[in-house]
Amino acid sequence: PTDSKALKRSHILGLMGNTYSSLGGYEQSISVYLEGLKISESINDAIGQITTYSNLGTTYFQVGDPNLALENFENGLRLARTSGNTSEVAYVLSNISAVYRSQENFQQALDSSHQSLELARAEAILDLEVDVLTNLGLIYEDLGSLEQAVDYYEQSLAKAQLLQNPEAT
Repeated sequence: PTDSKALKRSHILGLMGNTYSSLGGYEQSISVYLEGLKISESINDAIGQITTYSNLGTTYFQVGDPNLALENFENGLRLARTSGNTSEVAYVLSNISAVYRSQENFQQALDSSHQSLELARAEAILDLEVDVLTNLGLIYEDLGSLEQAVDYYEQSLAKAQLLQNPEAT
């Protein structure tokens, strides 16, 4: 049985970290996330750990440390895969792709995006599918493959319209 007090505490620390990050207090955010991560680890809360690693990855990416961002995203990815949490795998892969794109490591960005897209479709995560299709468009635009970029943007737009009008599916 999970320790409910510890679970609540780690959840609140995650929310605090998100708020500090939104305020630009990245050092405080990282500190609070790490405190929450220790709690999540101590109670074997895989979802809490995955979420915290993703939050840390995002924060390190925001402060311009892509290596620490990737390290944390990879930790979250490993846990998501181990726990069989396919939707979290899809989200983390999308985050990893963004880091690779920022480093102009386009092949790894494409690989991560295509894996994320496949999982988003398999799990019917429409909002993630829209984001990944858009990111694929951006990557292909960066590569100068403008026709492929437009194709992905068109797919993204069509899926985004489904988000606005779910009855159309």
